[in-house]
Amino acid sequence: MPGFPAASTITIPGATTQNSSIKRCADHAAQTEDGYFSFQLYYDSPSSIKEGSWICTAYYEVNTDTSYFNIQRPTAGPVFGYSVNTDGSTTP
Repeated sequence: MPGFPAASTITIPGATTQNSSIKRCADHAAQTEDGYFSFQLYYDSPSSIKEGSWICTAYYEVNTDTSYFNIQRPTAGPVFGYSVNTDGSTTP
């Protein structure tokens, strides 16, 4: 988006557990300069390699639109999207 810092992507080794990958991605987003407010994490397992990897992308802006986190890769799964809740409400 214009005016926002660029997304920041890291790769997490595929042997990392799902919960540890989510935490590591959240930590990456929080520690990025100015703090990023949303992140997307998915496990990618292309058939050309034995073990896949977790792909974490942090975004500066808050986002509540679930389609924003849609990954169009047949080798991606599971896919997670998280965003800071800034309005004080709770999200189930």
